[in-house]
Amino acid sequence: MDSDKSGFLEKSELEATAKLWAEACAVETGIDVAADVDAMMASIDANNDGKLDLKEFLILFEAMCAKTGVWGSA
Repeated sequence: MDSDKSGFLEKSELEATAKLWAEACAVETGIDVAADVDAMMASIDANNDGKLDLKEFLILFEAMCAKTGVWGSA
């Protein structure tokens, strides 16, 4: 997911990851990736640096799993 190997996920990497994940899981995520990534970044990016570290990403990942029902319900 971290295509530039920076150790963080930037907005463009997160958009690409969200699209691929929805396709791979064969589920409808219920989000419009282009419209919602900014809002997701703003709510998850705790230090407002415009990128997600692993801790911040895990918060997003758990929320998406719960929302989509992937790996059972929360």
